[in-house]
Amino acid sequence: FPKYFDESRLTVFREAALVAIEQAAARAMECECRNTEDLLVDSAERVNPTAEPAGEMKRSITYGESLNSALSSILEDHEDVFLMGEDIVDPYGGAFKVTRGLSTKFPERVLSTPISEAAIVGLAVGSALQGWRPIVEIMFGDFLTLAADQIVNHASKYGWMYDQQVQIGLVIRTPM
Repeated sequence: FPKYFDESRLTVFREAALVAIEQAAARAMECECRNTEDLLVDSAERVNPTAEPAGEMKRSITYGESLNSALSSILEDHEDVFLMGEDIVDPYGGAFKVTRGLSTKFPERVLSTPISEAAIVGLAVGSALQGWRPIVEIMFGDFLTLAADQIVNHASKYGWMYDQQVQIGLVIRTPM
């Protein structure tokens, strides 16, 4: 560490970071502030247009329910999107039940995969190269490193390697 950064370089880096933080804080202070309860209600209304108005909402929507509703909307609106991961097909619906009901509603586009995170992400990268827009669910965040080669050396580099002639429209979702 010391041979790469001497004290003067660290000082420059610290000063630049402090300026960036001060600028971000100033921009945040200029924004119209809203409380987190409003954000929760707005999210529920956006994801579920039939939700009751803010003042009359009887219960909060959970994070998992919000994700499920958003995934359902995406699958409904975009024929080129599919979802895949371990144990996401009904009746299980994933480790935290985020995909519950989606395989019943979209049986051709919600796919259960073998237990191989590298293979799942590799398949998603190949599908994205073919014009599909896969959403991958990795069961637990701890398993994400098992797909690191596919993420770091394939998904993130192909656009640059091929002069932006290919795009990798890929989402990897995992609980942390």
